[in-house]
Amino acid sequence: MFVQIVKDCDSAMANLQGVTWTDGTERGKLTRTAAAALKGKALLLWASPQFNPIDNSAHPYDASRWQAAFDACKAAYDIAIADGKSLMPSYESIFRTEGAANTEAIIVRSYSPSVAKRGHNVESRSRPLSAGGSPADNYYASVNLVNAYTMKDGTPITAAGSGYDPILFWKDRDPRFEATIAYNGSIWNLGSTTNRRQWTYNNAIGETGSRGVYCKKFTTPELANAAVPYSNDFGGSGMDWIELRLAEVMLNYADAANEIGNMGVAKEMVKRIRLRAGIIAGTNDYGLNLVTSVEQMRDLILNERQVEFAFEGKRTEDLRRTRRYHLLSGNLTSPIVMLSGTNDAQRNALKAQLERVVDPVTGTMYRDQLNLNNKDTLQKYFIYGVVQPGGTGGFNVLPEYYFYSLSNFFLYSSPLLEQTIGWDGGNFDPLR
Repeated sequence: MFVQIVKDCDSAMANLQGVTWTDGTERGKLTRTAAAALKGKALLLWASPQFNPIDNSAHPYDASRWQAAFDACKAAYDIAIADGKSLMPSYESIFRTEGAANTEAIIVRSYSPSVAKRGHNVESRSRPLSAGGSPADNYYASVNLVNAYTMKDGTPITAAGSGYDPILFWKDRDPRFEATIAYNGSIWNLGSTTNRRQWTYNNAIGETGSRGVYCKKFTTPELANAAVPYSNDFGGSGMDWIELRLAEVMLNYADAANEIGNMGVAKEMVKRIRLRAGIIAGTNDYGLNLVTSVEQMRDLILNERQVEFAFEGKRTEDLRRTRRYHLLSGNLTSPIVMLSGTNDAQRNALKAQLERVVDPVTGTMYRDQLNLNNKDTLQKYFIYGVVQPGGTGGFNVLPEYYFYSLSNFFLYSSPLLEQTIGWDGGNFDPLR
């Protein structure tokens, strides 16, 4: 299978040499850079533990696959740079810039709010009710994601001396945290409103439910609230979806480089991404000096991918590829914010005080004047905790989940098809 994928990518690279597409009707067509990136990604998967396990006696570990992955990922990066690709200057701009102006996008699916059946409802599913949205749980950050962001100098929040405060959990974090996650009292300009503060505490006026946090990443600040819904095949932001971008090519390159012992290249790729994110050098070179082994760098890269590609649909693929999927077993939890009173009367009084309008002209409420970076002020009004989102329960990721089963529809269609090992009646070995 992988041999054929590589052949197809090589053929596409050869045939797309020198081919360019015009923005507009041809936007989204694959390029030489896209083919090279897909080849590198495929060989990275082929070298990774899912297809190249270290402890499987029936299928000896093949270290040479990592060299092949490194060569392909390096070539993909070099081709991308030669073809004019570069990281966008700011993390916030990645999903807010379309067409040729987006120098980072490599594989794109184009959408439009004004062409029938060419839109989507991501804007609505991300935004809060107060800004015209209908927030969905798949854009609700888990505690694991919130904790994955380092401090502003690249130091993990669990490291000694990091300065992390679990009460002021947003303070001095990796700037991608602020660009991705809207927390209680944070600035989130939507509907062309400047200095708009988002409130997430339980039963906040104008909101729905108690979400704790929202996803900022895919929202268009200047889009009017009335234009947010996607209905009757029109509307929404029409934001293009970026399936693959240069940052992923760089982290694929870093991953393969680390596995063949070239930690210098691995760290350099991560450093460039952290520089773009706005992380500062600090005393540990963007946090990279804390890493001294292949194993530590492997963990750092996987964490970097979780943060860089938050809500972009990459996490499950990364956990399966690295055979860490089963580590998710347990319960899904997400942040929650409650009023700090100990009984309903106290909480109602706090709510009334927070939502008292102090400027009838602008509609500014008392809460909008609070300094929530002051811990005493914060704790006077709010309690922060975690909650298990509705409709979810405990779960357990089993070994057979690393490879999908075939549905009975396909098995019944041909006697030559075999079910995957690990599933009922399975004889097909995906590693052979």
